[in-house]
Amino acid sequence: MRNISDINDIQAESGVICTLLFHPDFILHSDFLKPSHFSDKKNSCIYWAIQELYKSGVDKIDSFNLSSIINSNSAVKKKMEEFDIRSLDELIDLAKNVERNTVDEYLIIARQVTSLAFKRTLYKKLNELQGDCFDDKYDLGKLNTKVYNEIDKIAEDFMLDDTVELFGQKYDSIIKEIKDRQTSNGNYGLPSKFPTFNKYFQYERNELVVYRAKRKMGKSCLLMNECIHKLQNNCAVAYLDSEMSDRNFTERALANLSGVPVYKIKNGSYTPSEEQLINEAGNFLKRSKLCHMYDPNWTFDKIYTCCKTLQYKMGLDFLIFDYMKSGEVDSDRQYNSLGNFTNFLKNNISGGLNIPVATACQSNRKGDVADSFKIEQFCSTEIVLRQKTQDEIETDGEDCGNYAATILLNRNGSQMDEDDYIDLLFDGKTTTISEAKKQHEKKELPI
Repeated sequence: MRNISDINDIQAESGVICTLLFHPDFILHSDFLKPSHFSDKKNSCIYWAIQELYKSGVDKIDSFNLSSIINSNSAVKKKMEEFDIRSLDELIDLAKNVERNTVDEYLIIARQVTSLAFKRTLYKKLNELQGDCFDDKYDLGKLNTKVYNEIDKIAEDFMLDDTVELFGQKYDSIIKEIKDRQTSNGNYGLPSKFPTFNKYFQYERNELVVYRAKRKMGKSCLLMNECIHKLQNNCAVAYLDSEMSDRNFTERALANLSGVPVYKIKNGSYTPSEEQLINEAGNFLKRSKLCHMYDPNWTFDKIYTCCKTLQYKMGLDFLIFDYMKSGEVDSDRQYNSLGNFTNFLKNNISGGLNIPVATACQSNRKGDVADSFKIEQFCSTEIVLRQKTQDEIETDGEDCGNYAATILLNRNGSQMDEDDYIDLLFDGKTTTISEAKKQHEKKELPI
């Protein structure tokens, strides 16, 4: 029966050591290779010694400086004394017959050492996780999260990133990526439901869009409208919700799609023709690639696990998180909490999983948000959603709608003046937000 001791290649390990004895500069090309990756502890110690010598500016390795650096570390010295090895002079003499003379040859064996170290580490971790299956303290959620986190950590620790390219070397591939994102109708990401938004931004992979609004001013409604728009464009959407249960979400989504008021769907007072519209809307939702999950107490682990699972199950195109909030009472803790949440969604989810993300946060009566500086630091685009004043509605005209959206911050396109806005029409009865028939004319200030 095979065991972990079979997962090694001593010849490859020796080849790495022998090559570095004569070409210590090759170590610059294998940052991914660590002393702990060697199965033979003697090779591990010598690799560490060569690494330390080269860091200190020594580019000629001999038995004297090898011995000196090994003896400078009591742990390494003790480890070397456990082995019956030839003198370092003999080792260097023998290395002449084994060394690789090119970087490419060296990298082949360096990657082999790292690959086998990965397999040994994975083997040990899977055995540990196997034992956790018998531990009653792990329910499905906790064990699922641990499995994802532990395997991801191993993958990150062993990521091979040994190529340093000049910009000119990767320019063509970058241009190809830019062109591959372009579509015949001028899009480069997932377009917004609101045409004027697309002049400023689209929902791109690795980017986070944050909507800000006061309490009960349409944050969830706008996010749901964007969700339905993406479903209508055949996108796979995850809607992670801290506000609406499945029933609440379904009632509003049916109203949005059918045009039948929410209250009729709730109390059943719709007409036969309206019922047909509701049924058609329901059939659309059943066909759509949508996952709606409600949890008032989302944690980072839950969010990450859900997204990873959905990526595997349905090829996730777009994530909506409704919405970022802090359970902290203390203002300082709340400040950090929302900033950390934004950082997590931007870098761990959008960046780490390569998906576009939209979320929202709640402002106070003055329109401010706790930790707004850190939110702006991490998000790609921030939009303020608000109800227009009666004066604005009268000045702009009814065709310009009853809501306004201001692009407060935008790292991915044009900027908007703070006093400008995009005109929207909000219909609470059918939970619909659409772009107004007409955009207001910006008034020029008198000189």
